[in-house]
Amino acid sequence: MNVFGADFSTTVGAFGLRGEFAYRRPDFTHKEQPFIPNPDFQYVLGMDKSIGDFSVIAQYVGRYVSDFEKFETTGSSRDELELTNRMIASQQDEISHAVLMRPTLALFHETCTLELLGYFNISTEEWLLRPSLTYNLADALTLKAGVERYSGPDGTLFGNIKDALSSGFVELKASF
Repeated sequence: MNVFGADFSTTVGAFGLRGEFAYRRPDFTHKEQPFIPNPDFQYVLGMDKSIGDFSVIAQYVGRYVSDFEKFETTGSSRDELELTNRMIASQQDEISHAVLMRPTLALFHETCTLELLGYFNISTEEWLLRPSLTYNLADALTLKAGVERYSGPDGTLFGNIKDALSSGFVELKASF
């Protein structure tokens, strides 16, 4: 897999503006092997803003799949493998669109942080919601707890993993 990309970060007035662009091109084609994704162009454009202890990040995530062909299965195991790999590589559509938002609130003199990450894939109607609470126990020790919930229609990645990977979590992090 060959990947060529670039990113940028700047400010526009009181807003942060960021972007990333990447072109992925495999060495072989999906026509040779069903597990190889098509070449694609991925892009992310985002803005962020902080007001006191509150900050928010909003992003648009897009993908254009070149050499895209509408896929119709014949029911063979090779077709099932290709459909599954298209789902994992996010290449079920020629063009896909998603949005992400992450508001964060720092509390108690920035020793505690509330965060809500939300992701919605407009093209496939999949979504992820991850609220979390982080508490700084000491200078280099944090405790984080939250929930991660995936959902999506049948035949989508989040639809397939929602029962297995939707869960709560607790994290103890030591930095040094």
